[in-house]
Amino acid sequence: MSILTSVEQFFENLWNNILKPDVQEAIDVAEAFFSAAATAVAQQLGTTGLKIVTDAVAAAETAGGTGAQKLAAAQASIATNLSTAGVTAATNVINAAIEGAVAQLKTAQTPTPDNSAGSDNSNASTK
Repeated sequence: MSILTSVEQFFENLWNNILKPDVQEAIDVAEAFFSAAATAVAQQLGTTGLKIVTDAVAAAETAGGTGAQKLAAAQASIATNLSTAGVTAATNVINAAIEGAVAQLKTAQTPTPDNSAGSDNSNASTK
């Protein structure tokens, strides 16, 4: 058995047999984590920093490439533009903002179901 396998088994045993988190506890931990991340992003980046991040992510997505290439392009642009704007933030905060911007961009690009097909009732009577 490799050391890595032993470590994996240790943590699996710890999680499943000792900690035994219930679903609500796991939700509470996730909510606390994301709430803290959102607060840190807002406090450290502010509106100027958030705009820099979202603009860089959008530009990287438009430019295309692999995920790693897009991330590198966004990070380079963000570092330059934050510095120019005099905005400082911890790396983990910038990374959280990047993830948030990517999620927002993907949500905005997701097509919504067209519920109007075949049900155009604009001239329907309500008698």
